[in-house]
Amino acid sequence: MERIAYVILTWNSRRHIAACLRAIYGITSLGAQIIVVDNGSADGTAELLEELARECPGHCSLEVVKNPRNLGTTRPRNQGLARVGRDAAYICILDADTQVNQAAMEELAGQLRRHPEYGVVGPRMADGSGREQLSGRNFPTPWEKLCKAAPVPALQALGERLERPPGWGSPRPCPVGYLMSACWLMPRELPGLVGGLDERIFYAPEDADYCARVWQAGRQVVFCPGARILHHWQRLSRQKLLSRHNWEHLMGLLYFFRKHRAFLRRWNPPGNPGENGAY
Repeated sequence: MERIAYVILTWNSRRHIAACLRAIYGITSLGAQIIVVDNGSADGTAELLEELARECPGHCSLEVVKNPRNLGTTRPRNQGLARVGRDAAYICILDADTQVNQAAMEELAGQLRRHPEYGVVGPRMADGSGREQLSGRNFPTPWEKLCKAAPVPALQALGERLERPPGWGSPRPCPVGYLMSACWLMPRELPGLVGGLDERIFYAPEDADYCARVWQAGRQVVFCPGARILHHWQRLSRQKLLSRHNWEHLMGLLYFFRKHRAFLRRWNPPGNPGENGAY
């Protein structure tokens, strides 16, 4: 039986983590090594994880790593990646507010098995109301981000169009600039090729940066619409305008633009610039 190592980050995630883990428990065609890294939750998440460990079925294992405080997204995920077992065929970076399923994970694993040129694949994601998330995107630009943040509906709509990748809406897998890290599946060997997440980014856009490095390493980042999962999509950066999350997001974006020299132009994946350089 092929085995997936799931790296899940929690921070005050009691509302969602039980459904997340039980969804993985229900996948019987693939083994699971589950590594949960808790970022100092204060809502009872850690206690609930102890209960959920007792439910863990035989084809799964569950390890919980406890951090004393919120360390962001990159450092804790690297903690989880360091614990992935040698028997895992794939690694899944997964948010605590998602619910995967057997059909979706089999589809994603099948894509990686058939396409060694793929580095990271991701599913179609929708919330409980059926609202679909743009989980595959063009790499960000300052202009796009300004448009999306502007209190003008026309500019917000323009920003959303700019981030939509070529081929979006096709029923077939399509390359995208980057995939949102709520659910990634990658070959076990990819972190050895690309490295871990950049810990100079606290919160975001760690997903865009990592996918840029996947492209630089000669692998593709691919959206797979045939795989569908549930994502409750908490969107922390939109809850409070003047919040630490938004400040860290801004700092992360500035770092990304500087690192990839993308202040004046969109960063293009080597060898696959998209439609008319649209990435």
